[in-house]
Order: sequence, then C-alpha cells, then structure tokens
Amino acid sequence: MSELTRPSYWIPLIEHELECLEAELRYRLPEQYRRWLIENNGGWVEPDGFAVPQSPFTQDDTINEFLGLYEKQGYQDIRTLIADMPWIARNNIFPIASAGSSSFLGLDMRSDSETVYMIDIADPGESNGLRQLIYVADSIDELIASLY
Repeated sequence: MSELTRPSYWIPLIEHELECLEAELRYRLPEQYRRWLIENNGGWVEPDGFAVPQSPFTQDDTINEFLGLYEKQGYQDIRTLIADMPWIARNNIFPIASAGSSSFLGLDMRSDSETVYMIDIADPGESNGLRQLIYVADSIDELIASLY
C-alpha cells in the first residue's frame, strides 16, 4: 500500500509563506487545502504512487508527489511549476500534485469551489498548454480519503 512520505528536503510550511504566495496570485486558497498544505507541505508517494481517481487515461496517471513550497525552488515546488508554465496562473489553476508525465492535479480557482481536477496538458511550453480539465474530487479531503 502506498503512503505519503516526506522527502529529505522537506521543511515545515509557515502560514505567512502561504499568505505571501496567495498575495502574489491574488486569491486565497480553499481552507481544506490550506490546512493540508500547512500540515504536510507536499510529499512523495511511496512506494509506487496513487492511481488518479476518475482518470480516463492510462495507468500512467498516478500521483507521484504532492507539491509544496520550498526555499530552494525546484521541480517539486509550486512556484516553480507556475513559473515554468505561466498559462497555469492565467487560467487560475493552482497545481497541487504531479500525475504522470503530461498531467497534474490542481484546483480551479475561477470559483469558490474546492474541486480538484486532473489537468491534461498538451505541451508544457505552449502558451496555453491546457488541453482538458477532468473532475477528480469535490475537495482535497475527499481526494486524500480516496487514495488510501
């Protein structure tokens, strides 16, 4: 059975850091996700990932890691993913986890909903790489409960 583990570079998330990111993005994240991120700040799924609920694609769509906020920005950092794919912010999508080589999980911030979607991307370098939004769960809590 898979479980969420903390990578070696894991650091606790201070609420002020999250508030700064929200100020940059000009929206507040849903309360359930804020609580989860402050408690967990991302993490690897060991040993082999979680299958993405509701995925219409292949078995390659697994959640390998939940993204966090880290001082040294890198592949697992939320800010890095947003910077590498600026269309994410333009579409008001907030990335929360990687799900295969051409997908990630995110929150659609265009409404007050806490709905989690799988975002299928055409090409990360394209100006609008969004190909498809696929419903996964009503909230981060529902998503986490469905993984175990």
